[in-house]
Amino acid sequence: EGILPQGRETAPLVVEDAAARAVGRARAEVAEVERRLKQWEKSADTATRATPFPLTIQPALIGGEGAAIILEGVTAELKVGELRALIHDKMKSKSEPDRQLLFIVGGGQEPLEDETLPIGAYEVGPEVTLHLAMQDGAEAAARRAARVRVRAEAKTAAEAEAAGRAKLKAQLTLVGTVLLAI
Repeated sequence: EGILPQGRETAPLVVEDAAARAVGRARAEVAEVERRLKQWEKSADTATRATPFPLTIQPALIGGEGAAIILEGVTAELKVGELRALIHDKMKSKSEPDRQLLFIVGGGQEPLEDETLPIGAYEVGPEVTLHLAMQDGAEAAARRAARVRVRAEAKTAAEAEAAGRAKLKAQLTLVGTVLLAI
């Protein structure tokens, strides 16, 4: 008290840094991906998901039929990361997977961001053309790494919780055995 002049504001003691924001964003993204995957698995017909179809990828800045590439035999179960690798292999420009920004024109132009999600969960299927633009590869790689970190932390926490439940069950079984013996 009395150290600061009257009317002066103090700066907050805790400052959220960029890494914390990235992890928070990654947690939200992973939760949304899990929700979307569950919804897709519940609503999509398994036969339809496995049916191959040709997928057209149209570069956003280069127009015309000749600029597009067509990937034959794609299924809705193909992961976004696998799709990016196929595009990298097929395109003459060899755009790195982290630089690829894939989206469907219309429907909010939501990007196919998470590499672990099947493309069908983004409503990619027959008669859909994906558009390809370029993004900052370093930023995309950082977002991907943050999601990997969040998933690893969640897996570790789930394993620790399961181990704790198993230990408690063993202890309760031992107590029950001792009580029965008495």
